[in-house]
Amino acid sequence: MKVPKIESTYEPLPAATYAARLYSIVQIGSETYEYQGKQITQNKVSLTFEFPTELREFGEGEKPYVLSKEFTFSMHAKSKLRPFIESWLGDFKNDDDAYDLDFSDLIGRSGLVSVSHYTKKSGAVGEKISAIVPLPKGMTCPDPVNTPILLSYDNWDKAAFESLSEWMQERMKKTPEYRSMFEEVDIEEIEVDQN
Repeated sequence: MKVPKIESTYEPLPAATYAARLYSIVQIGSETYEYQGKQITQNKVSLTFEFPTELREFGEGEKPYVLSKEFTFSMHAKSKLRPFIESWLGDFKNDDDAYDLDFSDLIGRSGLVSVSHYTKKSGAVGEKISAIVPLPKGMTCPDPVNTPILLSYDNWDKAAFESLSEWMQERMKKTPEYRSMFEEVDIEEIEVDQN
C-alpha cells in the first residue's frame, strides 16, 4: 500500500525585485537550538512584508502575497538584522543610534524587496527575502491592504497574537518570554546570543 501523493498548487513568488511594505513585526521570543555541539539561545523577531502588486487568491478573495524574514532580535554590529535595516534606512551613526531605533516606526514603510529562490529539503522550490533597499525616486508602493501587526512582549496585544497562524502561536507559547507572562517563569537566567 502506498500513501497517495498530494499535488501542491503552491506557486512561489517569482525571483525578482518588488515594491513591498512592512506590515507585521512579531517578537517571537527566545528559542534554543544546537549549533556545532553548543546550545545557543536567540531572541527571534519576524518581519512580514506584503507585495501589493502580486495579488493571489487565498480563498477569501485576492490578497497581496506576503513573505516573512526572521532575525535574531539584536542591533549588534555583527547581527544580520542591523545590516538589513541599514540597507533600507541608511547607516546608523553609531551603536547607540542603532539601538535607539523604534521598530514600531517601520510598520507601513515601503521598500524595494529582492526575492530569491532556494531548494527545500523536500526538493520543492521555496522563496525568501534576500535584500531590501529604499524605493527609487519617483517609484511608489500601492496602498496597504493587510491590517498592521505589532507584537512584542513589552507591548502585548492579545488580538494581534490571536491573528497569527496557529503554528506561530504554538511556537511563541514555548518561549520563556511568553511563559514568564502567563506561567510565572523567570527569564533573567537565560543567556541570549546577540548575533
